[in-house]
Amino acid sequence: MTELTDLDVARSGGAEGPIEDNADKAVPAETKQRRTRVRRIADRVLEREDWLADPRYCDSSKRHENAPALTAELSAVLAMRDAADWEARMSAAGLPCGMVREVGEAVALPHLVARNALLPLTVPGLPRNENVHVVNAGFAMAADGPGVTDPPPRLGEHNQEILQWLGYTADAIAALGMNQAD
Repeated sequence: MTELTDLDVARSGGAEGPIEDNADKAVPAETKQRRTRVRRIADRVLEREDWLADPRYCDSSKRHENAPALTAELSAVLAMRDAADWEARMSAAGLPCGMVREVGEAVALPHLVARNALLPLTVPGLPRNENVHVVNAGFAMAADGPGVTDPPPRLGEHNQEILQWLGYTADAIAALGMNQAD
């Protein structure tokens, strides 16, 4: 039985390697990799190795056919731990994942601080706190990097320059009542 053999491979820690099973020799490598990922998730992350032998979930088409049942079972399993624990478990298993976070939680992540992803900036005139953090570019350079040193323009601050650039005369701008911000 292919599934039992594959389950034994997964339990032995060899799920990342090739599956040496005669029934699998004719299966394309991409399908083997997909099976390996499913086994890794079921066995190592969700601790539900019984799903590997369940005829409702034995292959992709069966999982698709039985999606409502699988979704219900997955929901029950996922409800047993908090999102941070699942994220740690999935990351440890090499599965790309990330929690859905509130903005405050997201900006407090240690790796964002380490990469200078948030830059301190003083923005005069803000109602509660003039000292804020803004998001930096999502990349870094070897010698120097992107950054922001000046606050964003205030509403209307560049109206005259933009209207002049667009070809408006000083009289036309005055008639519009578009003066620079106070």
